[in-house]
Amino acid sequence: MLKVVPQPGEFIRGHSERLSLLNGFQSAEELLAVLDSKARDGRKGWDPAPAYQLIAPLARLDPVAYLKSHSLLPFSRVGAYSDEDVLDYEAPARVKQRSAWTLLRDEAYLCSHCVAEDESRLGYSYWRAFHQIPGVDACDVHGEALFAVKSPRPFGRQPGAWRGSARPISSELVALSDTPAVARYRRIARAFLMSERRVSRFAASRCLGHRAQAMGFRVGARGSQSTLADCICNSFPAGWLAAHYPRLSVAPRGANVQPVDGAARAQLSDGMVYAMALAATFASAEEAIHAFRSATSDPVRRPRLRTGALLERRERLLPLYLAAEGRALRVAEVLGVTESAAFRQLRAVGLPTIGKVTKSDRQRVISFVSKASREEVDRWVVAGSNIRSL
Repeated sequence: MLKVVPQPGEFIRGHSERLSLLNGFQSAEELLAVLDSKARDGRKGWDPAPAYQLIAPLARLDPVAYLKSHSLLPFSRVGAYSDEDVLDYEAPARVKQRSAWTLLRDEAYLCSHCVAEDESRLGYSYWRAFHQIPGVDACDVHGEALFAVKSPRPFGRQPGAWRGSARPISSELVALSDTPAVARYRRIARAFLMSERRVSRFAASRCLGHRAQAMGFRVGARGSQSTLADCICNSFPAGWLAAHYPRLSVAPRGANVQPVDGAARAQLSDGMVYAMALAATFASAEEAIHAFRSATSDPVRRPRLRTGALLERRERLLPLYLAAEGRALRVAEVLGVTESAAFRQLRAVGLPTIGKVTKSDRQRVISFVSKASREEVDRWVVAGSNIRSL
């Protein structure tokens, strides 16, 4: 097959489609099916390899480099579950075969000036990853409005092929791109996309929590003070929030908006939430990026399993945990409690919820927990219940 190195900043989905057409396929899905079949080599019952791993050799790139330089995951998954995961960009990409192709907006976006320059310089145009980030309404190079493409397969054609039908983002929304908070947000989003390292949810919450408290905002779930969500609403134009994060634009003041306020309480949030929070709490993007990257985690409390009560509780939960394959929701259904309550009970005894990890990682945990002795499970739990240590 023909091998084609992606252009700088080219979006992985657009590059995959371009590769497929150059190799005579009708779509990237068709190319992926052929590559997957070759990788399986007739084997059955085998987890399919992620799309980025299958296509990276045709891009003449290491799979991790391909993922980090051309997908949106460095932005969307800038937050990591723990300190052990900050260099791991592959785990989020292995959840499903096409996770690396994930879009964060309902439409695909292009810049007409970039398209014209591409066609003049290269003879074709390509899709930029940065243009696909939510909240980016204007090209960061030309400052002009991006154009939206609404199609089931927008990346199946070069951006230039959509010039006649693409819809420009409204001038009112584009004008908001130069407001202070939005301008900071765009620079922070760009830094996330180009980052070589993620930030643990503990370090992120320490950075945002300390900053919010210093500004007089509430970090805890209860209280009468304004919240981090209020801080973002005060900083960003209402029209921008309504277009890109409508949940905030309609939330009552003082309300606890969990995906946002939880970011300051060690909840794992998405890249847009972290970027908005940083843009709202720092005077400059550079200061925000430095503080976020240099933040350290508070010491993580490990479960103490020396008390008989905790050991007894774990022994009682263990059969449910195994039957539910580590899924907190299934445990909750059996116990008759909420999913969050089941999550807290499992975490208290060191049993990680594994409903959203890959099938192979889930099987690894279940196999270990079901076969290991109590002492072996104790050692694993006290060490942090790290799946990769199994």
